[in-house]
Amino acid sequence: MKPPKEYITIAIKLHERFMQGWRITPTAEGHIKYVKNENDGQALSFQNDKKFKDWILEA
Repeated sequence: MKPPKEYITIAIKLHERFMQGWRITPTAEGHIKYVKNENDGQALSFQNDKKFKDWILEA
């Protein structure tokens, strides 16, 4: 199954951030955010998109 184009764009951005030292972290509310350290983080726009979460966890 090929993921939607917008998911590929998000995955590329996540990869770029990962290479810059960012890490993806789940929050207590069930959202996903990327952080460089424990005190700094920004919620991503696909916070509640279960399909994206399932797809990225399978990758």
